[in-house]
Amino acid sequence: MLKVKWMYQKKVRACILISRVFRGHIARLRVFGVKQGRNQQRQMAYYAQMATIVQKFYRGYYCRRWEHDFYARKKYLQYVETKNDEVRRNLDDHNRKIAQEEQKRQEQCARTEFSELASNLHHLTSTKAVPGVYNPPYSQIKPQAFNVDIETHLKSTFKSNYQWKPPSKEKINFFRTLAQEQ
Repeated sequence: MLKVKWMYQKKVRACILISRVFRGHIARLRVFGVKQGRNQQRQMAYYAQMATIVQKFYRGYYCRRWEHDFYARKKYLQYVETKNDEVRRNLDDHNRKIAQEEQKRQEQCARTEFSELASNLHHLTSTKAVPGVYNPPYSQIKPQAFNVDIETHLKSTFKSNYQWKPPSKEKINFFRTLAQEQ
C-alpha cells in the first residue's frame, strides 16, 4: 500500500505541476496581452499627437498658400493704395474746382455790388477844377478796388450807364406828332 500511496502522491504532484505550469502560462499570456494593449494604446496616442501636429502644419501651410496668400494680399493692398491715391487726387481736384468756382462767384458778386455802388457815386469823381473824394491831392497812394483806382471805376461806370444815345426814329416821330398836335 505504500507503493500505491507513493504513486498516488506522484500523480497528484504531477497534476499540481501541470496545473501550476498551465496557470503560469495562461497568466503570462494574459500579462503579455495587457502589455501589448497598453503599448498599442500608447502608440496610438503618440500617432494621434503626431497626426495633430502634422495637420496643424499642413493647415497653416494651406492657409498661407491659398487662403491668406502673402503675395496676393500684398498685391491687393497695393491696388487699394493706388485706388485710394487716385480717389484722393480726384477729390482734391474736385475740391479745388469748387473752391475756384466759389472764389469766382464771390469775386463776381463783389464786382457786381461794387459796380452798383459805383454807379450811384458818380458825383464823387474829380473834375478839372476840384479833386474828388477818392483822388486826394496830398496822398501818393490812391485807393484801389480790384487793382484799379476807384476814381477810374466811378468814371467808367458812369460812362457805361449814362452814355448818350441818339433817339430812335420811332421816338422822333412820336415827339413830332406831339408837337404838331399842340
